[in-house]
Amino acid sequence: MEFGGYMSHSIVSRTSRDTFQEDDEQALKWAALERLPTYDRARTGLLHGVAGDFREIDLKKLQIQEKKALLNRLVGSVDKNEEYLKKLKKRIDRVSLNLPTIEIRFENLTVEAESYVGSRAIPSVFNYYLNLTEGIAKCLHIVRSRKEKFSILRNVSGIIKPGRLTLLLGPPGSGMSTLLKALSGKLDSELKISGKVTYNGHEMHEFVPPRTSAYISQYDVHLPLLTVRETLTFSAKCQGVGTGYGEMLVGPVKAFFMDNISNGLDSSTTFQIINSIRQSIHIFNKSALICLLQPPPETYELFDDIILLSEGQIVYEGPRECVLEFFESMGFRCPETKGVAEYLQEVTSRKDQRQYWVNEELPYHYVSVNEFAEAFKSFHVGRAIQRELVTPFNRSKNHPASLTRSKYGASMKELMKACFSREVTLMKRKASMLIFKTIQLEFCAIIVATVFAQAKEAS
Repeated sequence: MEFGGYMSHSIVSRTSRDTFQEDDEQALKWAALERLPTYDRARTGLLHGVAGDFREIDLKKLQIQEKKALLNRLVGSVDKNEEYLKKLKKRIDRVSLNLPTIEIRFENLTVEAESYVGSRAIPSVFNYYLNLTEGIAKCLHIVRSRKEKFSILRNVSGIIKPGRLTLLLGPPGSGMSTLLKALSGKLDSELKISGKVTYNGHEMHEFVPPRTSAYISQYDVHLPLLTVRETLTFSAKCQGVGTGYGEMLVGPVKAFFMDNISNGLDSSTTFQIINSIRQSIHIFNKSALICLLQPPPETYELFDDIILLSEGQIVYEGPRECVLEFFESMGFRCPETKGVAEYLQEVTSRKDQRQYWVNEELPYHYVSVNEFAEAFKSFHVGRAIQRELVTPFNRSKNHPASLTRSKYGASMKELMKACFSREVTLMKRKASMLIFKTIQLEFCAIIVATVFAQAKEAS
């Protein structure tokens, strides 16, 4: 069926609805929609065909071609994405649906690891067996471990607020990936963790973090034989059970942690992706913490808040507009010809810091990360964050749908059906290789059978 237009109970304006009153049949259909329960009313609409007829449809039951035609009409280009999201939010507001939001707090978060250093860290056969033997002896309390302890994150605290897009900056090795994994519940169990991470005042053991938040890794872990549509379709069937990008687009999560998602992308594509994410975060009050190594200036300006991490400590956290003010209070200024993101990553470095010193009245001296972190606590933005952390989150304001407490979003039957369908698709894509392997095995079997037959005759 071709689409001449699409009108729902909430998107159509009052003026447009007045015109429908002239047709009694249409007026009755609209009146029937208004009597539906809230959630049913939100996903029910009237489909307008080219013949001028209207039929009531459930948006969840549209066929693929109908969904495609509908989206092409609503979102004809990338520039209309924000307009479409605003219409969708307006529709949700008109049926009195309160969208769930998540505020993530982390207090005194410390992450430590143990590792071999020097020649013992080299992955060799000798070191493997030596480490294995030492591990057994350690369990028997015969020898002490020779692993050295490292602090990846050191007593960091902060708040990720809903409706604000937060940029995580820092030099390589500063602990950015570890912070993202800690907040999303993806940390390795071998790491030693202390401190507290809460979602709307609830600790991590009170819900299922992998289904409440989405961690998007910097590494591609998708199946190369599946198309983008097939990957997202599989994630949708499993209700967001995947590796990150599926949850971001089709999953029910409201908090996103993205680790260097601009790898391999040009600045224009990065800007478009971050801008689309920003629109979704602002309109639907989602929470997002995005790590980018060297964002271009136009992309940097899209973010609301900045978290600057260095040597496992938070040097600054707060509004983007106040970050330069903080470093100027410490005697450092960003040149007009320098990108702010690049400046922030260099101002805490011992080898690059001197060029930004502007306090001519005092001789330059290296300001360590510890000094920056302590100074931020007395900065007005740092004091405001500390006051918020002291006040506990009001758990009565938590939306019932904010936190997911079930491990799976679909029944075992639906999950098995989705996995079986995906494996059939993969087998079809690898049909030539599978046929070759089958013929190869049959050929080898015939040769082995012939050898045994000849051996039997000889005996």
